[in-house]
Order: sequence, then C-alpha cells, then structure tokens
Amino acid sequence: LLGIEDKDDDGWRELPSGRALELTLLTPRGWSDFNTTALLLAEMLEQVGLKIRLVEADFNHFVDRLTDGDYTLALTNFPQGPTPFKYFDTAFNSRYQAPQYPRYAMHFYKNARVDSLLAQFPTVSTAHQRLAIIRELNEIIAGQQVTVPLYNTVQFYQYNTQRFTGWFNENNPVASPLIWPQTPERLLHVLALRPKS
Repeated sequence: LLGIEDKDDDGWRELPSGRALELTLLTPRGWSDFNTTALLLAEMLEQVGLKIRLVEADFNHFVDRLTDGDYTLALTNFPQGPTPFKYFDTAFNSRYQAPQYPRYAMHFYKNARVDSLLAQFPTVSTAHQRLAIIRELNEIIAGQQVTVPLYNTVQFYQYNTQRFTGWFNENNPVASPLIWPQTPERLLHVLALRPKS
C-alpha cells in the first residue's frame, strides 16, 4: 500500500526510494515492563520485515524527546478513569500538546472533531449522549490508529509483609492499592495497615 516492501530480498522492507527502513522505539529506561514489551514488539515486527532499533532513555529525557517530537515510535501509558473519557481527553485533546502538560498527547495528532467531542462530553446530561460521544471518539481514533493500545488497565504494586499486615490484595480486595494520585482510596489502604506484633 505505501510501497514499503522488501525490494532486494534481504528480508527487510525498504522505503519506496530503496533506502533501508529502520524505525526506533523509545521507552523509559528502567521500566522493565515497557522494555520487555519493546523487545517483543521488535521480534514480532522483524517477522514481517520491519527493523526496529530499541532506544531506552532516562525518564526526563524520554519526556523531553516526546515533547520535542524527537521519536518515531514510543511506548507510554495513559491515565484511566471511570469512563474512557479521561484516556481520550489526555491522549487526544490538542490543548495538551504543549510542554507544560504531561507526555500523553505528544503524538501531535490534531482533529477538530475530536476536540469538539471532548469539549461536549462533560456538559451532556444523559448516559446515552455520553456513550454516543465515546463511540464516535473510538471510531475516529481507531480509524486513524494514532495509538495502539497494548495493555488494558495494567495495575500492579509491591508490598512487604515482614513488618505490616492489612495490605489490599486478591485475598483482601477492599479497594485499589495503587499509590497513584488519581487513586484517592489509597488513604483507606494506609489506614488499614497495622504493625506486625
């Protein structure tokens, strides 16, 4: 379709000009889940003749590169909420494509219809209207493939039972144990911890 094919039978795809195609995949250094995923993606894409060079950067440098548009492909994550609105808003609202905002919309995809739908969502009064907006947003974004979701709500944390009990986990599922600022129930978690006797 794009003329990106293996023109010289070396197993790797080339650009229409005949020049070798090599993409970089940027991840934050030390984020083992992202770095492992990048390795798997590179292996899978190699099977279809796409050469991927992995680039790990310290987190601040990673964010700077996203903000400057200095990348080809990148792995990142997005905030979540009780509806898909928070993801769509942080990831695709063009007003967030500025250095003072977090890294989420730094793919620099702009769509006036997406911005309009995002502005409407908080003001509509019925669940049916909200659902219609989310469906249209999903159709636009999926059709453009601006981002490719790899994980569905990956949530994990570590804890040590040596000195405290009361940890929220699969055997004590009181609330989300995540420590992120967007998880206000983390206060319940702290209040549930008790020193081991």
